[in-house]
Amino acid sequence: MDANINACACCAAAEGLNNFSSFRANACVYSGKWMYEALIQPAWQPGIQQIGWATIHCPFTAEEGVGDAPDSYAYDGGLALHTKLALMSQCHTDGKRVRKWNVKSWAYGEAWAAGDIIGSCLDLDRGEITFYRNGVSMGVAFRNVRAMQPHLAYFPTVSLSYTERCELNFGARPFAHPVESFKPMHAPPREPTLAFVSYLLGCLERLAKTAANSGAGPGSWGAEEAPWADDAADTGGQASASASARKLSAIASSATTSETPVQVCTRAPHA
Repeated sequence: MDANINACACCAAAEGLNNFSSFRANACVYSGKWMYEALIQPAWQPGIQQIGWATIHCPFTAEEGVGDAPDSYAYDGGLALHTKLALMSQCHTDGKRVRKWNVKSWAYGEAWAAGDIIGSCLDLDRGEITFYRNGVSMGVAFRNVRAMQPHLAYFPTVSLSYTERCELNFGARPFAHPVESFKPMHAPPREPTLAFVSYLLGCLERLAKTAANSGAGPGSWGAEEAPWADDAADTGGQASASASARKLSAIASSATTSETPVQVCTRAPHA
């Protein structure tokens, strides 16, 4: 396996298991202002991690990823070897990369550290891309980003080398550092959904207290509000606390994942 990616309803965790691996979301945008966040995670050796945006035509190989082709743009603020080829051959390091990439690379931004949150903001109305470190803008990285043309929809994309790791949040979980006027790639749960889940969690808490105090099924609920009412017919109006808890847990899980999350796809690097 060339890379490892774990996705849930609110985020995706990526880790490079080969020299250079790339990940692309399965949702894209062609106009408007959009963002996502990447939480930089510890790696046991310095490597390459390029975070940005790319079209479907960006090649993913053992040496190329986001920022290495036209219409793909990336930022890397980590410690790394001077070039990808140097990484392959274990040549000397030159310290912090701190560069932006669009076919070529230029100095840009600040060095990041584990625990930093990098905001990647794409403004297709102005044709600009800006990166943020812990909520502070590092300036416009790219201008004249092409938009509103055939085949020019942009995907959130990350390329990273062996052992590099990050956690991607497309907006299903509230952003740590939202940027005004930029929308998340994945809409967060709506208020009614959050209120319903909060109600269900309260039910679970009361069930747990009832079971702990009496060892019996819940007796403090009115029939009209008991979510387990359908299960109670065969037990004289009393469903077991454990069965009720399982049902509530399943309902809560369904409620929080009812909106399709932005998932992340991988393409194995060429040999």
